[in-house]
Amino acid sequence: MPLTPGASGGSGGKGGGFIKIATKELVLDGILRSSGADSTIGGGGAGGSIYVVCSVALKGLGSLETVGGSTTNPDAGAGSGGHIAVNMKNDLFQGTFSAGGGTSKAPHGNGGPGSVYTFSQTYGEKLVCDNPNGQKDYYTTLNEANLVLNFDDVDIYNYAKLQVVKDGKNRELNIMKVNGDGTGLVRIQKNQKGTLERSITDTKANSKLKVNIELHDGGEFILSETVTILGLGDIAFDLDGVMRGVSNLYLGPNRNMRMGSNAKIVSFSETNLDAIKYVTFGTLQLEPGSKIEYDSNTGALMQAGNINLKFAAKIYSDYFNVTASNIDLELESYLSCSSKHRPDSDKMDITEGSGLRGNGYSGGAAHGGVGGGGKDLNGTAVTRASYNSLYYPKKAGSRGTFDASTGTKSGGRGILLFLTLIFILLNLLR
Repeated sequence: MPLTPGASGGSGGKGGGFIKIATKELVLDGILRSSGADSTIGGGGAGGSIYVVCSVALKGLGSLETVGGSTTNPDAGAGSGGHIAVNMKNDLFQGTFSAGGGTSKAPHGNGGPGSVYTFSQTYGEKLVCDNPNGQKDYYTTLNEANLVLNFDDVDIYNYAKLQVVKDGKNRELNIMKVNGDGTGLVRIQKNQKGTLERSITDTKANSKLKVNIELHDGGEFILSETVTILGLGDIAFDLDGVMRGVSNLYLGPNRNMRMGSNAKIVSFSETNLDAIKYVTFGTLQLEPGSKIEYDSNTGALMQAGNINLKFAAKIYSDYFNVTASNIDLELESYLSCSSKHRPDSDKMDITEGSGLRGNGYSGGAAHGGVGGGGKDLNGTAVTRASYNSLYYPKKAGSRGTFDASTGTKSGGRGILLFLTLIFILLNLLR
C-alpha cells in the first residue's frame, strides 16, 4: 500500500506527494500525478505514491505518474521512480502508467526504477519494473511484510532488475509469467526461493525466458521441465544456487551461463541437496556460439541423456566427469579444460610429473611422456618420468615446474577430461 511521499533530492528538487483514491468506479481520462521535481543545482526529487481502489472498475485513457525528477547538474543524481498500486475488480483501463526514474549526466546518475502494481479479476496480479531511462545500476527491491509474493505477470524491460530484499528472512517470489526484451534481470539470493513460469497444471511446459537470471548464495528457483534461456546480458544465467524441476535446458544462441561452486540442478522433489554432486539433465543443448563456464577451481560433474553443442558452442571447466547416452559436438564446438581457458585455476594442480627447479634450468612437466629439460648446470636431472594409464587415463596433467623445498608451482597447468559414454557422436564433419 504506497502511501508515502517521495524524498527530496540533495539541495535539489522536491519529492512527489501521495494520492489515495477509494471509489466504485474511476473513469480516468486526465492525469493522476505525484512526480518528483527536476533540478538544475542538486539531485532530482523522487516520485511519490498513488494508491487507487476501485470496487467495480478502472476505465479511461488517461495516465498515472510517479516519475523521478531529472537534473542538469553533472555532479548530482536523478530521483528514483515512485510507487503506483491499483486494486480493482475489473481492469478496463486503456491509459498509461509511468514510474520511471529521472535522468542525469553524472556517472551512475540516472534514477532507479519505480514500480507499477495492479490487481484485478481481469488480469490477476501484475508487476511492472518501470525503467525507461535504461539505467543498469539499481534494482527494484521488494521489501514487503508478506514473506511470500505471488505475481501472475511481471514485466521487466530496458535493463530493469528485480530482487527481493536480502534480510536473513526466508522469503519467496513466485512468478507465473515473465515478459521482457532480454535486457532485464531477476535475482534470487540466500534464504530465498521461488518459482519462475512453473505451471501447476502443465509442468512439462517449455518456458522461453527473455530475461537474465541470477541464483546466488544457494537461492532456489523452480522452473518448467523445459527451459530456454534467452537473456541478452553478459551472463544470461548466473547459477550459484539451486535450479529445480528442469529436465531439459537450452542455452540460446550466443548466450553465456556461469556455473558457480554452489550450483545444483536437481529434481522437483529432491530434499537431500548435500548429497547431490552431479548436475543432471535429460537434454542439455547449447545453441550456436553459446558458452557455459564453471568458476575457477570447479569441475563439471554431469549426468545427461543428451548433450548437444551446436556450432562454436563451448563448455569450460577445470575438469569434466560426464556420463551421457549421447554427446553431439558440432563443428568448432568443444569441451575444454585446457589451461589457457582456465587462467585463474590453481587448486586442482597436481605435481606428480612436474619438472624440477634446478641450477639455471627447470624441467618441463611429464605425463604421457617425459618432460623436456634433461639436466641443469650441475648435471642434476630436472625431468620426471611419465605416469597415468594408457588404457584408462584418469589423471590430470601436471604443473610445469614444482619446487618441493618451497612448495612453489610455476609454469603451465594440466587439467582432466573424463567421459563415460553409452554412445558418443563427434559430429565434426557437418
